[in-house]
Amino acid sequence: MPLRRIEEVALESSGRLLVRPELVGGEGYEQIYRAANGLRWDPGQKVFFASEPERWAHSEFLSHLVRTLANECGTTLQVSNSTRWVNISGELLAELAAAAAGDAPDV
Repeated sequence: MPLRRIEEVALESSGRLLVRPELVGGEGYEQIYRAANGLRWDPGQKVFFASEPERWAHSEFLSHLVRTLANECGTTLQVSNSTRWVNISGELLAELAAAAAGDAPDV
């Protein structure tokens, strides 16, 4: 399974979480909506976001994203030492890192 590191996780002022994966070439995930899983891809910003952000806590969303990419796209999404955390508190960072590693409860 190809490994893609998470380049950036950002929390917008609206509360929407954005997740930017490492991309190779012109790669993108425009078709992710077809899985009808609540995930969307913004091709301009090259980020994932939830179509209904209120549906999940931020850690649940990230956990769902990681599982969906593994199951639907055959891609392992992973936090690395170089992942940038934008507008993320220390407590939320710990929750998100655990969710990305698969240490968060299933939703």
